[in-house]
Amino acid sequence: MQDVLVSPRRFTTAGGVSLAFGDSIQRGVDTWAWEWGNRMKGEIDAKVNPQIADEYLEVNNQLPIMIREWAKDRPDIQESFIQDYSRDVLEGRNRGTETGHKYLTDTTN
Repeated sequence: MQDVLVSPRRFTTAGGVSLAFGDSIQRGVDTWAWEWGNRMKGEIDAKVNPQIADEYLEVNNQLPIMIREWAKDRPDIQESFIQDYSRDVLEGRNRGTETGHKYLTDTTN
């Protein structure tokens, strides 16, 4: 829609020469909007990325504790199973996070 508002602009000089200037203005508007959007995204990323990393690490620490607490009242569960289950849960979480990231960053669909 911006192209319709800006691109068709022309300026006619006193000598009758018509100069098109809409495309250059549109490029300026597009460049400004792109840079502004990237700056805003960068500011937000800088704020939330540490929070996301802290949350991710906290879950990585809490999952094995939760599994160990679950297994505490089950004397038939061996230590090796607890470790394997913890590893499997964390690996599944990582796969899910990576898959989600791919869907969120894939702009082809």
